[in-house]
Parts: sequence; structure tokens; C-alpha cells
Amino acid sequence: SVISQPETLIPLTFTSGQFSQQLEIGFDYRASEDLDAMDRPMPPQSPSNHQGQVWLEGQPYKLMRDIRASSAGSISWPLQFSSPNAVTLSLGDESLPEGKELLLSDGGTQTVLIPGTQVRLESGARELTLIYRERLPETTALLQNYPNPFNPETWIPFELNHDSDVSLTIYDMAGRLVRRLDIGFQEAGTYL
Repeated sequence: SVISQPETLIPLTFTSGQFSQQLEIGFDYRASEDLDAMDRPMPPQSPSNHQGQVWLEGQPYKLMRDIRASSAGSISWPLQFSSPNAVTLSLGDESLPEGKELLLSDGGTQTVLIPGTQVRLESGARELTLIYRERLPETTALLQNYPNPFNPETWIPFELNHDSDVSLTIYDMAGRLVRRLDIGFQEAGTYL
């Protein structure tokens, strides 16, 4: 049977004066099903319409809904934007799943989209990217190891709020060096 509704659906509304357009992105864990059945192509635009247009890039169609198979990593959607006027992007009040965030990448600028808020997009024509990913930690922190006490091994979790070179130096109770771990360059995120 065909799945009519994906597990997660995120509505995005673009408005400017009389112009209003809604796009939907989402994902579904049922990767064995045909996810293209949940996509929706964009209807043709009238040649006299000069208000603007926003669409999700699909093959071979422009899409107004694009559903992806979920994965442990981030998921991204290329988005084409064209408008003679500034446009307001609104993310619905529906909350994103716990621990997730949605970013709008516009060239070198990334903006976290928060449910219920609006982002202004300046006029013009360009490609944007929507990125759905794990929420990044707010601060860099070394967390409590576990188990504690331990013998003979322990896990040491840490969080990075920005990309960084990471090294860990372990001392015994007398202050003597036990071990130094040079982990190397790591992207922002949570590690164990």
C-alpha cells in the first residue's frame, strides 16, 4: 500500500504582500516504501506571475513537498528562491523532534529556524539549502565519565559547540600524567 503521510512533515511558508507559498519537507523511517509517492510536484506558474517563486529541487520536477528517507546524519534539501521583493519565511508552530534543528543556509550564512519565528529573505534569485540535523551543544563541555568508579575501562563523553582540535590529558590522583589522547580535528557535536 502507498503511504500517504510521512512520519515527520515540516511546513514552511513564504510570504510577501500578495505572494504566499507553502512548501513541505519531511522524512520517513520506512525506507523500504517508495518515498517518491509522498513527494508533490509544483504546479506550473502563470507566465504573467511576477511575484516570485520558491521550490524544492527534485528530479526531474520542481517540488512543493520533498520527503527523504531518514538517517542518523543530517538531511538536506536544495531550495530555489526567486522574488523581486523581500520574503518572510515562517516555520510552523509545530515543534521539531527533540534534539533536532532546522538550518537555512544562504551562501556562507546559516540561520537556525525556530518553530513559530520568521526569517527575512532579501529579494533576488539564489539557491538556498535547508538542513535537518542533530541540535548542536550550546557550550563546549567535558562530561562525567562512566562508569565511575571503573576498572579497567571508562567512557568519557564531551560536547563541542564549534569545530575544534581535540586532545584529552588524563592524570592520576597524584597529578601524574597517565595518558594523552590526541583525537584531532572534530566537527561540532556530541562525542563518546
